[in-house]
Amino acid sequence: MIDRDGALSYRPMTNPPRLPNRNELKAIAHRAMIQRGLQPDFSPAVLEETHAFAKAAAETDPSIRDLRSLLWASIDNDDSRDLDQLSVAEPMAHGATKILVAVADVDALVKEGSAIDGHARTNTTSVYTAAEVFPMLPEKLSTDLTSLGEGQARLAIVIEMVVAVNGMVTRFDVYRAVVLNRAKLAYHSVAAWLEGTAPAPPRLAAVSGDGCPLQGFPVGLQGIVDRDAPAVADLDGDGRVELVQATMPFYGDFIEPVPEPTAGGAQEPAAVHVIQSDGKPRWDRQLQTGASWGPVIADLNGDGWPEILQQDGDQLLGFDSSGNLFPGFPVLVHRDFVRSQSLMTTPWVVGDLNGDGRPDLLQVWSSVYAGNAYMRVFGLRANGSPLRGFPFDADGMLAASRPVLTDLDGDGVNDLVMLVSDGANGGWRLVAWDLGSLLRGWRADAAGRRGSGRSASGSAVKVRTDPADRPREVAP
Repeated sequence: MIDRDGALSYRPMTNPPRLPNRNELKAIAHRAMIQRGLQPDFSPAVLEETHAFAKAAAETDPSIRDLRSLLWASIDNDDSRDLDQLSVAEPMAHGATKILVAVADVDALVKEGSAIDGHARTNTTSVYTAAEVFPMLPEKLSTDLTSLGEGQARLAIVIEMVVAVNGMVTRFDVYRAVVLNRAKLAYHSVAAWLEGTAPAPPRLAAVSGDGCPLQGFPVGLQGIVDRDAPAVADLDGDGRVELVQATMPFYGDFIEPVPEPTAGGAQEPAAVHVIQSDGKPRWDRQLQTGASWGPVIADLNGDGWPEILQQDGDQLLGFDSSGNLFPGFPVLVHRDFVRSQSLMTTPWVVGDLNGDGRPDLLQVWSSVYAGNAYMRVFGLRANGSPLRGFPFDADGMLAASRPVLTDLDGDGVNDLVMLVSDGANGGWRLVAWDLGSLLRGWRADAAGRRGSGRSASGSAVKVRTDPADRPREVAP
């Protein structure tokens, strides 16, 4: 205060004003929301609709793109759970950059005209006050069923932009997609890393920002075939991925597939190695002869846990996440196929081969013998048991690509699409096989047996085909 002489002096207040407590602040914020036409509380109808939701939205519209393989990341406060946006960037030619931003597709779950939609339309946003946050959506939706949480596949609206080196947006698109948050990042830890005062956040450990090898890498493995890429999956559900790498026998001066065990043995036998994300070995299982294609990761029994499939010579092995043999394996897959030094195999692929909604296994073998080309398509159930209609032959062709399974004719059964060559003389063709015809042919034969009184335990079933069921050529 200022005294009579104009001097500034300090005199403590004897009765300072009382500050409102949190409950009073909440009441003030609540009244202010209502005065401005907003809704501070969720109505009983909103709560009832929310309670009815049991799981996140899942749609099968063919226009929805699958972008789960991209390195999506979110960034928010350390304790944020309502993650409504992901982003990822990819370098392009001539210095351009593709930027993708995914926004949670709440509309996939909350329908227009619903009570939840009405509440969100009224408030238009979550309202933040000193005492309380008034969310636009119920917490069950905003922090769980529509949140783009780490490790959760979610529907999103994606805005894709291509930005030229001069900063101009040269192309953009908006579409729906399924995305997967690979890294839940926080402002403080990322800022400290960028400023050089702290290491990279743990969830960024998959890729080092400066291109330097990660701690624990490289990992020394004898005999890796150069085309044999590792498979990657979270095998035990701890939120950290493992690497699954297969190796071939190492004989000291060469690495190659060996059709039969060689006398004297290898210096380093073939094996399947499971390696942790820090480069430390998890477990390994020795193979007999190995194979020139690496492991396949798939949930074979629908329990939500991935299993490992690995070719080993003429056997297919299945391991669970702990390295134990999966029931039904090993499986011998080509007992009666033509053997020759030019034997070629494709990797195993996983897909539904008979329309029952469960995963099956498919692989293609081809060989040239005495100037003739032979190709055989093997199909197995996920437990290794035989699958009706398989194997079947396509003589005169050699496999020239990885098999692709997709339903081309809309009959509910995947079809097989492959690039093949015309035997040993070359010439490329893209060919599609109607795998549904195998199922239809078996059903027709079964019906014929029932009509004639023939026992189902009689001679082996022959798949009936007609010209419409033969391989279809697709123009490249």
